[in-house]
Amino acid sequence: MRVFAPRLTPAWMLLCACAALSSAQPAELGDGSGESDERIVAPLQSTPIDWAARRAFALEQNVLGTALAADPTFQLHKLLAEWRLVWEQGRADEYLAFYSDDFVPTGSYEGWERQRWIETRRDRLRSSSGVEIGLDNVVLIWPRVGRRVADSAQIEFRQWYQADGFSDVVDKRLEVQREPAGWRVVREMVLRDVDSSDASGAPN
Repeated sequence: MRVFAPRLTPAWMLLCACAALSSAQPAELGDGSGESDERIVAPLQSTPIDWAARRAFALEQNVLGTALAADPTFQLHKLLAEWRLVWEQGRADEYLAFYSDDFVPTGSYEGWERQRWIETRRDRLRSSSGVEIGLDNVVLIWPRVGRRVADSAQIEFRQWYQADGFSDVVDKRLEVQREPAGWRVVREMVLRDVDSSDASGAPN
């Protein structure tokens, strides 16, 4: 059974990130040199959640304030939720704004110039209809040096996509970097094709 994520409002995205943070399981992977990768497994919720209780807890802990907004784990979950939303709604310019000027196309777009990729993606988003996108099994990975979080990270997740009679399920990775305007995608790649039907063209 495929479960697609609910329509996201700003409040829902914030609460979803709070829920993920509360169940995150961090683990540092390293060789003792002071440099390591931190992996946080924080799947988006697909079971019913008592949002009133979540909100009450969040307010009690003051996690709706600036401290949470500055937390990189929250920032990356927020980026992913908003990226999914604008893609699903076909808001091409907002979707493309998530991609860095340093973005390098991969997969079926390997070797393309960035501008050609942008034009192709804009046309596809504007021409697609009935788009539904679900995300699950979200894992955040970023290097650490001591207690400092690096300015680059990876977001891995499972993506459900359907539109115009095409559907697929893939495991995907977004490589992101912190820029003055916030976190931006520098690479996007499919790690594994889990399932597809009536493949009239991969959505990326």
